[in-house]
Amino acid sequence: MSSSTSFWVPMLIMLFTYCRIFQVALTQAKSIKANETISKAARGDDETGLSKRANSSVSAADESTLMAGNEGRRESRVREAMRGAKQMRKKLSDMTKNRELKAAKTLAVVVGAFTLCWLPFFVIYVLEATCSTCQIDMTVQIVVLWLGYINSALNPIIYVFFNQSYRRAF
Repeated sequence: MSSSTSFWVPMLIMLFTYCRIFQVALTQAKSIKANETISKAARGDDETGLSKRANSSVSAADESTLMAGNEGRRESRVREAMRGAKQMRKKLSDMTKNRELKAAKTLAVVVGAFTLCWLPFFVIYVLEATCSTCQIDMTVQIVVLWLGYINSALNPIIYVFFNQSYRRAF
């Protein structure tokens, strides 16, 4: 049957592929989270973003002596650099997660729109071919056909809505 090769098989492939992409994205997100936790534990980070080694060396030393000399200023610069590096890593990690999440959402909307637009047409197509007593109104047939065509117009709209670089281009 021609609808098998033009819709049903491609639809199953798309759904399977999207499910695999979603599973890989989830696995990658969990891996990133686990790596952040391991990295944080290895560095000995506490809530303030300072390493425990830097905190203990500052608290163990005479603070007035450290602050008066070059050592105090160097320690302060090291702590600031560590704070900045931690904030930058977190920001990059968050940006990566957000980008992947947006891509997954966009893909889900594109696949969903394709399914919603073309499924009625192919259900009617199969129904007409297999059911000799079923009479589908010509208006319904035309509407579902045009609903499928509308899918082609939806894709650019979906991408513009979900992607900032597309928005800037239009």
